[in-house]
Amino acid sequence: MDEPEVGLHPAWQQKIMQIYSRIGKNNQFIVATHSPQIIANTPYKNLIILHKQDNKIVALYPNHPPAGVDANSILAEVMGVEQVLPQDVEELHRQYRKLVENKQENSPEADEVKQKLLQRESNDSKFMQEMRFLMRLRGNK
Repeated sequence: MDEPEVGLHPAWQQKIMQIYSRIGKNNQFIVATHSPQIIANTPYKNLIILHKQDNKIVALYPNHPPAGVDANSILAEVMGVEQVLPQDVEELHRQYRKLVENKQENSPEADEVKQKLLQRESNDSKFMQEMRFLMRLRGNK
């Protein structure tokens, strides 16, 4: 089956492999996909990742599961996507991290960067939690 995710909502993409696995006993099928949801819901031992190397297609067989099964982890670890955040958000992260590391998180500049970030992500995002943790390590609240 080639690209079964085409036209499917991401929630359905997460379920499609379970549906396929119920089709008869002892059946084998091959699915070609670019869907992080399908990959995340497939046991890693059943994955074969095709990778271009030296102008040849090479099959890679994962020997361990990815660190996470969220879409960003799959995109980065399995599919080789280097940047999974929008570039402007990544730049805001860089700016805010630098301010926090320089103990300037209470400055007007830091407040401005933080407000821009909070328009793009939750105050409970992984990044914002990490920044609060860094501040707590220094004794700031």
